[in-house]
Amino acid sequence: MNKKGTIILGVMWFTFAVITAIIIMPSLLEIVTEARAPANLNCVATNLTTGTAMTCAFIDIAPAIFFLAVVGSSLALIKLTS
Repeated sequence: MNKKGTIILGVMWFTFAVITAIIIMPSLLEIVTEARAPANLNCVATNLTTGTAMTCAFIDIAPAIFFLAVVGSSLALIKLTS
């Protein structure tokens, strides 16, 4: 396949990956909301330990990390194929 064809194929994979990530995102956000609930992790308490605070912070940024990982992987695939 020539260079133009591989770039088009990479863009198609990128589009597919981003659409898939957008479709999965509401489920991921629901999991994050459930995990942060006072019955489970209680991230709104005033007396959090360092470990609990870091867990809350990681859970808060997990959707962004997921989306950036999908986009980064797709862009890396485009770069590797061209």
